[in-house]
Amino acid sequence: MKRLAVDLLIVIASLAVIDVVVGRAMDCAVLTMPPAGTLNADQHDALVTAVADVVVLGSSRARHHYDPSLLASLPGCETCYNSGCDGHGMNYSMVALEAMVERHTPRVVILDVSNAQLDDEWVKNNAIDDIQAYYSLVPAVTRYYDEIAGDCMKRLKLRSNLYRHNGDITWVSKAFLSGATTDDHGFDALAGSADGPLESRAFDTFAVDSLQLRCLDRVVALCRDRGILPVIVISPNYEVCPQFNKWMSDYCSRHSLPLLDYTDVHFDEVLYHDASHLNSDGAERFSRHLANSITVLMHVATP
Repeated sequence: MKRLAVDLLIVIASLAVIDVVVGRAMDCAVLTMPPAGTLNADQHDALVTAVADVVVLGSSRARHHYDPSLLASLPGCETCYNSGCDGHGMNYSMVALEAMVERHTPRVVILDVSNAQLDDEWVKNNAIDDIQAYYSLVPAVTRYYDEIAGDCMKRLKLRSNLYRHNGDITWVSKAFLSGATTDDHGFDALAGSADGPLESRAFDTFAVDSLQLRCLDRVVALCRDRGILPVIVISPNYEVCPQFNKWMSDYCSRHSLPLLDYTDVHFDEVLYHDASHLNSDGAERFSRHLANSITVLMHVATP
């Protein structure tokens, strides 16, 4: 029995040492990732290094529709970073903005919104777990899991470095081995046009997810506290949810937020990659149009 207890203590001590060693090595690798143009590398930039006067937030439409090179020319601005992240809800947008504001206060935050980010039927609250590697490293990430997500078991698991970095070696290695040297500022232009005619797809219902709504409220509150101009945008697409658009319009009215709704603005079909996303040419045209619209808003907001 005594021998068994000694062996068990040795195993526990060995696991603890491995956890510490692996944690420190992976923390160093994650924090020093080079630009690679991948989604994970762009998440690193948003959470750790990016500094910008204009910040774009949202899901896949944000990532693929907003060209930073065109939005950086807004009045009084020199830089823009696109923090859009495919398949993520409002909780990721909130964390990304909180992390960026700790380094630099932007002048403008462009928040691309869709029902998929806020609808409790469609949104994936745990999609954000692909940034759990930054727990304890980036205050905004730590704060999300400790204070907002409300998952006690998750917080306990994140105390383990082995759990926190589970699966990270693959995407971290790809970033270091890619040899990429160009910085796309988070923007990922989609090539090619949609095959065949595009048809509108309508969503019949919308019910806001409570966690995602809290995160949206925090984004708005942070912008107000820091004197940032928030611009809410529904970018061009063929997926329509009238209930969401009405809810978003009411929300913006209650909070006195500018809303630019492009639901009924359909560019030529040749400018779409698919029913949900513009291609590179469409993104350029949309970004130019949006820059002009936001410039007008900035002039109105300036006394």
